[in-house]
Amino acid sequence: MPYVRSLALLAALFALTSCGSGEPTTTPEHRAEIEAWHAEREASLRRPTGYLSIVELAWLAEGDNTVGAFEGADVRLPSGSAPAAVGVFTRTGALVSFTPAPGVAVTESDATPVTSTLELLSDAGGAATQLFIEGLTMWVIDRAGQIGVRVSDPKSPILAEFVGPTRFAIDGTWKKTARFEPHDAPLDLAVPNVLGSSYADTTYGDLVFEHEGDEVRLVATGDPAAGLFVIFGDATNGMATYGGGRFLSVPAPDSDGTTTIDFNRAYNPPCAFSPYTTCPMPPAGNVLDFAVTAGETLDA
Repeated sequence: MPYVRSLALLAALFALTSCGSGEPTTTPEHRAEIEAWHAEREASLRRPTGYLSIVELAWLAEGDNTVGAFEGADVRLPSGSAPAAVGVFTRTGALVSFTPAPGVAVTESDATPVTSTLELLSDAGGAATQLFIEGLTMWVIDRAGQIGVRVSDPKSPILAEFVGPTRFAIDGTWKKTARFEPHDAPLDLAVPNVLGSSYADTTYGDLVFEHEGDEVRLVATGDPAAGLFVIFGDATNGMATYGGGRFLSVPAPDSDGTTTIDFNRAYNPPCAFSPYTTCPMPPAGNVLDFAVTAGETLDA
C-alpha cells in the first residue's frame, strides 16, 4: 500500500536524524566543520531583521493601498506596534510611492523623516527603500511583476517561538567530490517559485557527481569563480524535508573544475519557516529520484 510505504520511508528517514546514538560515521574534522556551519546558519535565522522577523506580506492592488494597524488595512501592521492609520502605498504598474498619514512619524533608510509622498525603490534592482515606524520596517518587493509590501518586526511571534532548524545526522558519505562542466555559453534558466510564476537566472554550467554508481547532474547558478548555488529536490521532500526543495552553496571549482558538494550543508528556504516569504523552487532537472538523508529537515 503506498500510504504504508510512505510511513515506513518517513520513519526510516527520521531514524537517521541527529537525535541520539547511531549517527552515521564521519571524521571529527568534518563534524566540527558542519557543526560550526550549522551554528552560523542558526544565528543568521535568529537575526532580528531576518526572514523570521517578517509579520506581513501584502500584495498591492493598482491605486491606493492603506497601511496601518486597523482591521481591514490593505497592509496590516501589528496592533500595539503602530498607529491605526500610517499612510498609503500607491501603486502605478511597477512603481510604488508612500504618503504618510498626518502626524505619523515615519523615516526612510537614512533616518530622514518622511513628510510627503516618497517614491520607493523595490528589491527588484537590489536594495529596496526601507521605511521605519515604531520598530517596524516596511519595504516593497517585486516578484516577476507581482508587487507587494513586506513588514518585519523584531518581536515577531515566528522568531520568538523558533527553536532552531532540525537536521539529519552528519554523514560523511554525503560529502561528494564533483566536477563543474561549463556550458559553451551562459544559458538562461527559468526558476519557478511558490507563487506559481518564475524568474530568469543564468547558469554557466552543471555540477556532476556520482551516487551509488550512477552519474548525477545538477544545474547550478552563480559565478563559478566565486561560488555556486543549487536549488534541488529529492525523494525526502514533503515527508522528512520541505516540499519545495532545499538550497545548497557549493565552493568555487578548482582550476581543473573539481569542487565538493556537501549535502550536510543543505538548508531550508525561508518558506519552510514563514508564510510571508516567496521562495524559488528546483528548476527543471534538479529533482533527484533518490533520498538525500543529509542537511536540514522539516521541524520535527
